[in-house]
Amino acid sequence: MIQDDTDRLLAGKPLSASSYDLRGTWRPPELLAEQTNSCPEFPLDALPSWLGRYCESVSEVVQTPHDLAGLLGLSVLAVCAAKRCRVAVDPGWSEPLNLYAVAAMAASERKSPVYSKMTGPIRRHEAAAQLAAAPQVAGADLERRVLAGRLAAAEKCAVTGKLERDRALALGEAKMLADELARLPLLKSPRLLADDVTPERLAGLLSEQSGRMAVMSSEGDIFATISGRYSGGVGNYGVFLLGYSDPLLKVDRVTREGFSVAWPALTLALTVQPSVVAECAADSRMQSRGLLGRFLWAMPQSRVGYRAVRDTAPQIQGARDYDEAITRMLGMAPDPHQDDDQRWRMMHLSPGARRLHLDLRRQIEPRLAKHQDLAEIATWAGKLAGNTARIMGLIHLAEHIEHPEPWTLPISTATAAAACRIARWAIPHAEAALTPTILQHSDALHVLEWLLQQPADILSQTEIHKGARRRGWTVKDHLEPALDKLAERGWVRLEKPQKGGRGRPSKRWAINPLARLPAEAK
Repeated sequence: MIQDDTDRLLAGKPLSASSYDLRGTWRPPELLAEQTNSCPEFPLDALPSWLGRYCESVSEVVQTPHDLAGLLGLSVLAVCAAKRCRVAVDPGWSEPLNLYAVAAMAASERKSPVYSKMTGPIRRHEAAAQLAAAPQVAGADLERRVLAGRLAAAEKCAVTGKLERDRALALGEAKMLADELARLPLLKSPRLLADDVTPERLAGLLSEQSGRMAVMSSEGDIFATISGRYSGGVGNYGVFLLGYSDPLLKVDRVTREGFSVAWPALTLALTVQPSVVAECAADSRMQSRGLLGRFLWAMPQSRVGYRAVRDTAPQIQGARDYDEAITRMLGMAPDPHQDDDQRWRMMHLSPGARRLHLDLRRQIEPRLAKHQDLAEIATWAGKLAGNTARIMGLIHLAEHIEHPEPWTLPISTATAAAACRIARWAIPHAEAALTPTILQHSDALHVLEWLLQQPADILSQTEIHKGARRRGWTVKDHLEPALDKLAERGWVRLEKPQKGGRGRPSKRWAINPLARLPAEAK
């Protein structure tokens, strides 16, 4: 390389590939092989036939991975079944039927149409319930406002009455009205679904809706909400941690009366950008609080670039059966003892189902030990047995929608086997989403894409950090491992530091010129 070229590099100007002595100076960069997604496809045939058929048809018509419709199908069942019954696993151990699920999909993957088709029966049921309840809700609200007005008048008279006798009578009336107002039920319009909602409002919705609520969103903004969008960057995890399975969600307020929710059952079904998954997995707060371990994760292969382009879109098969089945499940009677853990309505495992569940637990447990394959996601894998029991219960209810009391039937061996298949499907997806080594490859790819967009061939590490960093990134934990990975594969190399200047010089990274050549020229 001639001196003029060196001067151009130091000045931050690009060079053509011909300016380099490519022989012996740079080797061809190696592909980031880990970019290839080898996660298995969701086993739709593990779902009840009417649900699996509909999920497959939606996936094929919209041209999306089966994983999205499969996870949403389970989540819709969870919306229907939450607070209706529980699954008894062992004495002293039972699981509710709500679920947390995330699918990582990029923009333009046609997520919204799938959400619309999968949640359609819930939205229609919700709208019909709101319409039917509107007169009763309006009447109750009017009665409450009238009582509150009478109470305010009685209180004023009890304070300002001229005669002692008048004040005493007013005080007695105020006490009576206050007691009557406290006993008056607080009726709210029925809700099942929420979307872009703050944690505080979500807690209020759980209180208003008897502890049952779902957030189903094709945008996944809820992760930004959790991490502090509405609270100055301070994460608000409480309702999302407690809504999974805790006995009590208690909210104390400074300016308004607090409230509590016994055994809240929150369902989350979200899609997010893959980069958001990487940011969440790198967030030590989310990891340490155990929030990410509660989710079923899907990291599906993209169909963009391979989707069929048809003259006429085919009709979705099984839509009527799906609509009727979900509507029937939404009509299941609530557990009359849903807030009393001594009298819950329970579903029990058959001997065969219990054996399969035990086998799954025995297979997973040794894999959680240090240096074993699930050690890095032990928090998630430690909850897999519980999530599997929940899936067993959901499939069981969906298989017996014609039965007036399906919770009285034991969960069969076949149902347990189907749930265990889904659990085994979930393991590599969780590894892809949460394992640090895999995240490093994602970070490396992100940094490489940014580097190749820059005109300069040598950049300081400070420049790279400012330009390519993601939210929550640090140089030590994220940028340097990504650059080391790229250097290992020959995409970049560390240059000698420049002499002179004040302070410690920033590291300088050179980009392999072969990375900028057209594929046929490499």
